Amino acid sequence: MRKLLLFVSALCMAVSYGGCAEVDVTDPDGQGTEEGTGGEPGDGDSDTPSGDIPEGFDEEPDDPVSDFNITFDYSELSRAGHPRLLIDKEGFEDLKSKVTTDRFTYKTLYKLHQEVLSRARQIVSSDRGFTGASDHYTIVDNLLSCAYAYRMTGQSAYLVKAKGDLATVCGYANWVPSGLSVGEISLAVAIAYDWLYYDLGLEERTDIHNAMVDKGIRQVYSKNMSTSIGNWNSIILGGAACASLAVYEKDKEISVKQIEKAVEENMIAMKGIYSPDGNYAEGCGYWEYGTGFEVCFLTSLQDIFGHTAGLMEVPGFMESGKYALYTHGTMNTQFSYCDGGGTTDSPFLTSW
Repeated sequence: MRKLLLFVSALCMAVSYGGCAEVDVTDPDGQGTEEGTGGEPGDGDSDTPSGDIPEGFDEEPDDPVSDFNITFDYSELSRAGHPRLLIDKEGFEDLKSKVTTDRFTYKTLYKLHQEVLSRARQIVSSDRGFTGASDHYTIVDNLLSCAYAYRMTGQSAYLVKAKGDLATVCGYANWVPSGLSVGEISLAVAIAYDWLYYDLGLEERTDIHNAMVDKGIRQVYSKNMSTSIGNWNSIILGGAACASLAVYEKDKEISVKQIEKAVEENMIAMKGIYSPDGNYAEGCGYWEYGTGFEVCFLTSLQDIFGHTAGLMEVPGFMESGKYALYTHGTMNTQFSYCDGGGTTDSPFLTSW
């Protein structure tokens, strides 16, 4: 799950911040297609979603409460439309161009793109499910992979799988608020809801919106995360804040409360986690885990509002990318200390 989250994040953020310039999961047989994005499972319908509001689109009514202007000017969310988490409509169009017509220039993006689509094909072909809300790694993997694959290929099989998984997850009694599941699921559902917004029916969007608010945002809002100085802070607050950013127009007050609280409590933790030099007390693996969610949160704030309320400027945070590089050895394994383990994950986040 961690690698998948980083793949998707790196893809979207590379487009937002200028791209990066190095085999094709868009083609399962290695044969290629005319445009380089085909070969996906589905019924032959491969028109990539435009992100435009479709004719006759049945919209859930917006919350009539006036937009807030506190740490952020929340009217920006009302104007942003969907998608807006990590990447917007133009970003997807730019990304598609980079991994198709310009794929030899943007080889690294193309390779990441391949990895995500390969994962999505496996999920659809196996119809992989999950055992409950505690199976959050699989939930995140399924939703991010299939939402991305549908946005990039338009193949209906990915949309069908994502919709089915969203219905299952949102139907659970809770998202295990005592653990990390509540943050991970909130993030995954938020991204899928945001990226697939105009392809979801009114009832589907309403159910997902209500689940995010009741099982994610409100549960996290009731917690005091200011004393959690580690990856849990970034994962739980970052996930719930992204859900709040996704659903803001439909539930303004609780969304704003959670975003403001997340900024306040995350600021305390970030100073304890990253300052002064970027070293991460919990080890390299947990740096990757927690910072992955941190980056999703901060990227969404930056893209929507134009700033992160000082979070990105916390001493040591940007320098922590060097920490991640220095703790990876020549055999592509992480230096093992604390309870982080010596895994073989690569520090994709350093591109951010």
